[in-house]
Formats: sequence, structure tokens, C-alpha cells
Amino acid sequence: MGEIESFLISEVQVITKTTFMAVDRERPFIELGIDSIDFINLIVAIEEKYNFEIDDSMLTFSNEICVKSLVFYISNKLEKECTK
Repeated sequence: MGEIESFLISEVQVITKTTFMAVDRERPFIELGIDSIDFINLIVAIEEKYNFEIDDSMLTFSNEICVKSLVFYISNKLEKECTK
């Protein structure tokens, strides 16, 4: 497990008050009990940690967003930032 995934799971744990093992990386945030306000707080934490702004297209709170999809997004975003 990478650093990005560990960070996201840790943040989800705090929001949902669950243990590390209880966070299913592919389970949509909404099923983990994360609401739209929690999601915005998670986005803010990501932007502060990785020092970039998340694209508006990722700010739509939907049933598909999960730890795995955010790890993929953040990894790609950081990779693009490094190649600038």
C-alpha cells in the first residue's frame, strides 16, 4: 500500500470513526457513511497535503467515488505536476 492510499484511509477512518481494516478501498464513500460535507473536508485535506487544487470534475459527490479512484486521481495529478 502506498503513501497516498494510507493517507486517504487514515482520513476516512477519522471521518467515519472506523478501523483501518474496516475501510474497503473499492467501496463508495457514500456506503462508508461519508456525506457531502465530509467529502469536501476530505478534498480540503488532500489539497493541503499535496499542495494542488482538485479539478472541479472530481468535486461531484457521486456513488462511484472511493479510496481507489481518488488514489488513481491523485497519483496521476502528482505525476503531471512533476513533469511540468
